[in-house]
Amino acid sequence: MKRHSGRLTIALLALAGAAACSTGGGAVHAADTGTPSATGGDRTWLAALHQANLAEIQAGELAKKKGTTPAIRSVGAMIVTDHVASDDQVARVAKSLKITLPSSAAPADAAAASRLANESGGTFDHDFVSTMMTGHQKMISKTQTEIAQGAEPQVKNLAQSTLPVLRKHLTALRKAAPTG
Repeated sequence: MKRHSGRLTIALLALAGAAACSTGGGAVHAADTGTPSATGGDRTWLAALHQANLAEIQAGELAKKKGTTPAIRSVGAMIVTDHVASDDQVARVAKSLKITLPSSAAPADAAAASRLANESGGTFDHDFVSTMMTGHQKMISKTQTEIAQGAEPQVKNLAQSTLPVLRKHLTALRKAAPTG
């Protein structure tokens, strides 16, 4: 009987673990695999930056091709270059901290990229700038919070080096914004 009781306990624990893993409700989270100094906020910020990088790279590629002005195409190219470099750094930090990153952009960002892919002309230019400005403003806010409240030095250092780049993008987007 004791042998069956032990097996039952193991089976129940396995089921409980599986249930806990599947209750994310579709939300995307970076997994913590045992790094004690990386807080939930650190992991959340890394995941958010990674997802933003994926979205920004996609949108920037569209702007390089579809932008109607040299300014839009130039901002798109800068965004692609800088966010590829940023994502390389994110991946290195996450790997060193044994944090698993999401595999795709956030659903809202993926929807925005689909919308941009279907636009052209001045509509594309306006929507690209508006979407990118909103996204950069949100990421600047999250990055400032990480700098102020983060616990893991590697993640905070990454946030400190990321903030000026995000601000540079926001300034460039404002300058490239179509008038009228």
